[in-house]
Amino acid sequence: MEMSDRDFDRLVESYQDKIDRRQDKLDAANRRVQELEDAIRKHRDAKGHDRCWENDKELYRALPETPPNEPNLPPTKEEMLAQCAVYVDGQFAGLKPPFQLHKDETGARRLYG
Repeated sequence: MEMSDRDFDRLVESYQDKIDRRQDKLDAANRRVQELEDAIRKHRDAKGHDRCWENDKELYRALPETPPNEPNLPPTKEEMLAQCAVYVDGQFAGLKPPFQLHKDETGARRLYG
């Protein structure tokens, strides 16, 4: 079956449109990945007083779903210290004394047992 030049051009144009739409979707997906990577890096790189429970909320806003409604008030000092104690206990659960505190290549302090 022969195809006319006009029919061939339409076919090529149709495929080019499909390719362009797929490329647009791919570009949008790549932009979204970059946004998420940027949000994760910003959270990871926050140090000292720049890192706070508020950073978690900012990171969660990078997700497409709406985060649960939480009060914007920070936890009380007692609540925060209790949460920190649970976290620290969990971190040290596998370590046995003596612990050694070292600074890694980024300057962050790390415990090694």
